Amino acid sequence: MKTIDTRGRLCPEPLIMTKRAISGAGPGDEFEVLTDNPTALSNLKSYLTELGIVFRTEGDTVRFVLAGVPSGAAAGTPDPVCGTPSRSVPVSGHGDYCVAVSSDRMGSGNDELGRILLRAFINALGDAGRLPAYLLFYNGGIHLALEGSDTVAALKELERRGVKILVCGTCLDFYDAKERLAVGTVSNMFKITEVLAGAGHVVYP
Repeated sequence: MKTIDTRGRLCPEPLIMTKRAISGAGPGDEFEVLTDNPTALSNLKSYLTELGIVFRTEGDTVRFVLAGVPSGAAAGTPDPVCGTPSRSVPVSGHGDYCVAVSSDRMGSGNDELGRILLRAFINALGDAGRLPAYLLFYNGGIHLALEGSDTVAALKELERRGVKILVCGTCLDFYDAKERLAVGTVSNMFKITEVLAGAGHVVYP
């Protein structure tokens, strides 16, 4: 059994280490991934599920056996990104662009005006000619996806219409806000980087 010890490492390192190990493995190889980070554990489980790998968890340890080399596990083969949304997500009416939000306000100058502008931008996305494939929230931008934010309703509607909303898990941990996440999926910087790299273009409001 191959042990991947990711303890003490911050997201997305545990996911990257696991992906690299799988890319060099073959059918029948057994793995155990050790982690002490709840966000990393959640991301690992989501990643293995996406690859169709059956696994079991014991505390903070994930164990699995490869039945074959999973599609998308090879190094340099990214998960579906902006130009190629998952088949389970309707693509009609979606553009090949992503929106990356790193703050709870838009532009510089007056903070109150910046919040008003960003709220208007999020609300206007629903009426855009083509919806983004992804909305990415990190650093201060995660506050738009938390309970009590006046943008949650608009974001839920965008999600219902097929826009994938990814929220940085490390950022949620930093702000101690994971329990208040109201919309979107907890993600990691590795996935966010893949999405940004694969986008036709990226909008930074």
